[in-house]
Amino acid sequence: MSSCKTPCLVLAGNDEAHPYPISEETAKLLPDSEFLPEWKEGAPLAAAKVRVKQFLAKHTPAHA
Repeated sequence: MSSCKTPCLVLAGNDEAHPYPISEETAKLLPDSEFLPEWKEGAPLAAAKVRVKQFLAKHTPAHA
């Protein structure tokens, strides 16, 4: 994973199929990643929506 050049946004899981520690470790191992520990409801969900849009805007190539 340390050679991955692709920016990644890792949203923490919280169930058996997507355990939080695996999400956290994935974000640590990816060199160009951002980690959202909370995002499923309430204020964290609203903040995550903004952050996802910012991440996509930052990492989406402009059309030629």
